[in-house]
Amino acid sequence: MRGTRAGRTRSTPCAWPKLLTQVWILDVDDTKVLIVVKSNPNTPAADLAAAEAIVDSIRIERPPTGADRLLTFTLPARWDSG
Repeated sequence: MRGTRAGRTRSTPCAWPKLLTQVWILDVDDTKVLIVVKSNPNTPAADLAAAEAIVDSIRIERPPTGADRLLTFTLPARWDSG
């Protein structure tokens, strides 16, 4: 990280200058949930669509008993989660 001088801000050079990052910040009863999708210009459109479908499928609910919150999402058919 570079030091700060007059007129300059701190910065860290990016190892992947064409890395694309999409960030969603959700506020769930004052608890922040951060969702990040990273890709590059060579990422297939189908993979980007699959990632968007996962984000779109997210549901946060208050279960009747047990956990404080339940976050569920749906993986596309044939998605390798491992």
